[in-house]
Formats: sequence, C-alpha cells, structure tokens
Amino acid sequence: MRVVIVSDIHGNIDALEALSARLRATRWQAEAILVLGDLVDYGPAPEPVIDWVCRHAGYVVRGNHDHAMGTGEDCRSSPLFRPLAVATREYFRSRLGPDALTWLATLTTSIGQPAGCNASDSRTWSPIQCRQ
Repeated sequence: MRVVIVSDIHGNIDALEALSARLRATRWQAEAILVLGDLVDYGPAPEPVIDWVCRHAGYVVRGNHDHAMGTGEDCRSSPLFRPLAVATREYFRSRLGPDALTWLATLTTSIGQPAGCNASDSRTWSPIQCRQ
C-alpha cells in the first residue's frame, strides 16, 4: 500500500501545494494520505490547510494545536514557542468559521477512523462516529 504521511503542517499551505505538485509530477499514486495532526498555529493559512486536508486526506489525527484552536484550551507547547502559538491562535481563531473550529476540536486521536470522526469526550478523545 502506498501511503503519504503528513505531519505538523501548521498553516503552511505552500508546503501542501508543493506536495501535491510533486505527487502529480512523479505520477506517484497514493492509496491513502494520513495527516498526523497540527494543521494550525504558527503559519499564515490555517483555513486553506483545513480545506486541502478535507479534500485530500483519508485519515486525520488531532494534534495538540488542532485541539487548542478548536477548543480554546492551551496547547501546552514548549516555552520557546508558546508566545507565537498563542498569538497566531488568537488571531486566527476569530477568523475561522465555527464549522472549522468544530471539525478541529472533534478530530480523532487514533488513526483507526476516517477523517471527521467525533470524539465522545475531550478528556479521553475516544472516536465514536464519523460524519457522512
């Protein structure tokens, strides 16, 4: 099985577009794209990143930055990066729509479920159902 694994995108749509271009140029056909969290914070384009992931990824795991953006909770990043994480989250949280915030907050934390799974309890993040 050919799988593309992407992680720690942090609002960098240029990186995802470069990945798409590279896959097209090499005619490399992935059977699945797995996104291992942290779609948001730091970078300038969280909404285009979320849109790209929704269109291309078969599986998405919620990262600590996704959880923080979606819920408003602290992402518990290292002290070195915390000020930037807080500043970008505060700026973009008010600009992302409620659907995007809910989607981020309810992503699963295990790879066994398709993208868009809802968590039954944010303390355990146990996936229970997937959107159609």
